[in-house]
Amino acid sequence: MVTMTDESPVIEKLKSKSISKCEKEWDITIVARAITEVREHYFKSIAPKAQVDGFRKGKVPIAILEQHFKDEARSEVVHRLLSRSVREAMEMEKEEIIHYPTVRDIQFEGDQLSFKLHIELRPKIKLPRYQGLKIKRPEFTVTEEEVTQIIDRMRERSATFAVVSERATQMDDFVVADYVLSIEGKECEKKSDEIFELKDEPMLPGFAKQVAGMKIGETRTITIDLPESFPRSEWAKKQAAFKFILKDIKEKKLPEADDDWAASVSSYKTLAEIREHIRKDLHNMKERENETAFEHSILDELIKQSKFDVPDSTVLRRVHYLTEQNVEHLVSGGHPQDKAEALTKEKAEELKKEAERQVRVALIFDEIAKLESITISDEALHKRIEELVSSSRNPEETASRLKDENRQDALRDQLRYEKVFDFLKSGIAKN
Repeated sequence: MVTMTDESPVIEKLKSKSISKCEKEWDITIVARAITEVREHYFKSIAPKAQVDGFRKGKVPIAILEQHFKDEARSEVVHRLLSRSVREAMEMEKEEIIHYPTVRDIQFEGDQLSFKLHIELRPKIKLPRYQGLKIKRPEFTVTEEEVTQIIDRMRERSATFAVVSERATQMDDFVVADYVLSIEGKECEKKSDEIFELKDEPMLPGFAKQVAGMKIGETRTITIDLPESFPRSEWAKKQAAFKFILKDIKEKKLPEADDDWAASVSSYKTLAEIREHIRKDLHNMKERENETAFEHSILDELIKQSKFDVPDSTVLRRVHYLTEQNVEHLVSGGHPQDKAEALTKEKAEELKKEAERQVRVALIFDEIAKLESITISDEALHKRIEELVSSSRNPEETASRLKDENRQDALRDQLRYEKVFDFLKSGIAKN
């Protein structure tokens, strides 16, 4: 018998068929002796520990093992020869793939094994002149009006409420009331001691203005048409009638923005100090937003100038990932699962465009990293892992998760992405 090594060819025949500019199908037939060798090696490896009724452990004849473990042997043959044939086919065809091939149509009978591989090829990318891109970093300022707006919101949180009894309600009051809600004549909801702020509200158009002018103890029927976007979809676009019984009126009082107030709501002693702190926070926030916009401009320019095809299946995988992420985000924000899925479905086209954009950026950055020899050392990777672990709420769990090889590969890709971005931005800064 000819003994094969891991380096021995396992492909007897390979037919390649183009599906698109970035996708191919490889029809592969495996050498019969490779099937025999892997199968025999499997049975020899399990013989010392295999247990079959009627035989002592380790003394089961190979022929009996073949009868009892034929399905396991079949799986072992397919698993081992698939992985070996993929590596061999890539060397034979001299192709660079961007995702592990999808296996289809496995035909396995006796010593005959064939299957098809769906291949996603790395596209040929003709990069623009990416060093020293002509992109202007946007400017920003922090105005005193913006600082005052933050101060006013803080004053709102410090507001007190004075009970009013001698006048009727007016806009911007807070009122306490009981109500009975009827939708198209049918009673649907009854509440007591509910608090309302009398201001224009898109979900209750005209409601506040009809309450304005009421006095404590007065009952009034408030009739409005609910909008199409009303949260309770079964009530949307229907007429609502509130039997509204006013019980209390409260007027909001804002504190004066002075040193005493500043000291009472913060660790600062004066209003000037708290304004300076707000000014710095706004500057940092705008600086981050400015950097994000600048990075988006870089990506837009690279995508615009780099024309190449991307595999549809690669984009679809990214669409699937972004879809799952969007649903999870909405659910964590309080949306029911079905509502989150419906809202995400409405964004399908937007998510598809974003998925293609992300795939293009990843391929462009990979190409730049290759041309500029941008790599990530093990030392840099381990330093980032240490940073993530030390900043985690659950360091042990994070450390355990980041031991996974796939997660480390993803983290290395992220670091390389950041390094390429720094390289691109430094080139712009020198211009």
